[in-house]
Amino acid sequence: MGSKTIRDSTFMAKYSAYSPYRLIRQESGFDNPIGASDAMARSLYCGMKPIASWDCEQANALPTGGVFNLEFSPEGSLLVAACEKKSIQIFDPLTHQRIHSVNGAHSDCVNCVKFLDGRMFATCSDDTTIALWDVRNLKKKIRSLLGHSNWVKNIEFSVKDKLLVTSGLDGSIYTWDINSYTEFNLVYQRVFHASGLMRCRLSPDARQMVMCTTGGLLVIIHDLNLSTLAQHLHGFKPNLYRLMQMSQQLIPIAAMYDHLFDLKRTENRVEFVSDFPDGNDAEVVSALQIHPQGWSALSRNISHDDRSEWSCIHDIQAGAGAGHSRDKGTRDRSPPRRPAPRRRARPRARPYRQPRPAPAAPAAGSPAPASASQP
Repeated sequence: MGSKTIRDSTFMAKYSAYSPYRLIRQESGFDNPIGASDAMARSLYCGMKPIASWDCEQANALPTGGVFNLEFSPEGSLLVAACEKKSIQIFDPLTHQRIHSVNGAHSDCVNCVKFLDGRMFATCSDDTTIALWDVRNLKKKIRSLLGHSNWVKNIEFSVKDKLLVTSGLDGSIYTWDINSYTEFNLVYQRVFHASGLMRCRLSPDARQMVMCTTGGLLVIIHDLNLSTLAQHLHGFKPNLYRLMQMSQQLIPIAAMYDHLFDLKRTENRVEFVSDFPDGNDAEVVSALQIHPQGWSALSRNISHDDRSEWSCIHDIQAGAGAGHSRDKGTRDRSPPRRPAPRRRARPRARPYRQPRPAPAAPAAGSPAPASASQP
């Protein structure tokens, strides 16, 4: 640049998202100047503006209440909204028009929508049920799934296993085989239970399961195998194990599950993540979302003093953390190990010695025998 003075606007224009000048400097090993990242962000997101909106009052439709979840169909031709007032709203993303409404889809607010393929989707509700729907006939649901005992908050679908995965505030995670029907329900199994469970998500390839809790903790299951998860994690209590980690006091019933954190495990390996920024004493992690490529997780939490809310991004890739957990200021806080059992010393066997015979009493008038100590 020499001595030529360049205005800030011109300078920052060179650091736009697709600037060849920025790429050349990056390839040459030069650091970006202060403010370059902000300029890049502005160039990327300046075009993100709402182009249309829909209001139930303006459309003379029944009130929907809050929109709790949105889901696109796999080909992007439909957008389904889960609404507070027990309804499902379906929109055409191209025309921005509502094309169908299912009022009374559940008997309580609808929390989540998940497409299983191009025509079938599932919804869950605070009425503790999950419903299956076919977009070709929305007059009635295909089936209602019963199993949870409290509000059902989110739905995931494992494509490789063909299993529906649901979680609720009862702390349970269930899998449902959509291809195996009984007379009244699908074949389902409870694969895990954790006190204070808030949300459960799967990575896009279903190789990881991420859970968040009311204790300010994210639990990652690496190399996920849903068919063996219930067996491997039977009796495992994340909150109790976390208490052992933080207190550095051995809790035998929790230490039994040390093997779940072994980096050499080939399936269902557990990792804790609580690397929240300084000043964020996370307590209730109430929302969780996974990156489309499975690189990271976005969490939303309330601080311990209820004075602030935080949105945090966590790296959830396998190998990102070394050891049992990722915490503030340390990458590994391993639990205390069991002390080696003390072996009782065996008493040494003493050789048997035959007692010496008592010396004979000296005869009357004879001199006493000399002592052995006398010279």
